[in-house]
Amino acid sequence: EIAIAGQLHLIFVNVSSFEEEVKTVEGAFYFDKKFIPVMDEISAKVPQNETIVMSYNSTSLLDFFVKSKIEIPYGVTSLESLKDYMTDKKLTWLLVYENVSHTKDLESLFNKSGLKQLESDFQKVDEYTTETMTKFHLYRLKPQIIT
Repeated sequence: EIAIAGQLHLIFVNVSSFEEEVKTVEGAFYFDKKFIPVMDEISAKVPQNETIVMSYNSTSLLDFFVKSKIEIPYGVTSLESLKDYMTDKKLTWLLVYENVSHTKDLESLFNKSGLKQLESDFQKVDEYTTETMTKFHLYRLKPQIIT
């Protein structure tokens, strides 16, 4: 059984027939054969007790498949404020959904060319591509040297 609230927000009640039902829901653009294995790989790399800061999460699919808590950095408008946000909250993991951001201010940072800017403050852990060519980039905040 699946309940739909709004257009793209899914609430899962019965997980057993989840796969078939997601295929029938318009807007479940994440679903492809590589999506679940990619989420499993991310879950294997990030300890479950650590929160992942993510560039965008419009559906509950990621919350369902990634074992760590996912947090959207609302109020962040630049690389510097992203670094400060994560440092202040003692968060180290960043998952970027390439070319997609919760805010226009960060679109240029999370697009293909902007991702290079992250490398000054973040170490790239891995990159994942799904069947629909959606790319996810997993980063870890480099330890901050206090001068």
